[in-house]
Amino acid sequence: MKIRIQIHREDDGSYWADSPDAVGCYTVGQTIDETLVNMREALLCHLDLTDVQEASLRVEPMVSAEFRMKGVTQGTRPKVV
Repeated sequence: MKIRIQIHREDDGSYWADSPDAVGCYTVGQTIDETLVNMREALLCHLDLTDVQEASLRVEPMVSAEFRMKGVTQGTRPKVV
C-alpha cells in the first residue's frame, strides 16, 4: 500500500508532513528522516491497519519545491551582475 505525503520545511529548519491520502493526519520532525519515520507511525494510527496492511505500508514523499529570492519584489527582475 502506497501513501503519498507532503513534507514542508519551516523557517526554523524543522519539518512537518501531511498526506492527501489521509486527511487530518500530520506530524513534525527536526529532520526529513525523522519526519518520515514519524509520519509512518502517524499513518499507522490514523488508518488503523491490520498487521498485513501495516507490513506493506510504504510512505512516499511527493516532490515539489518553492524558491524565494530575498530582496526581489514580485513582478520585478533581479539585477544581474
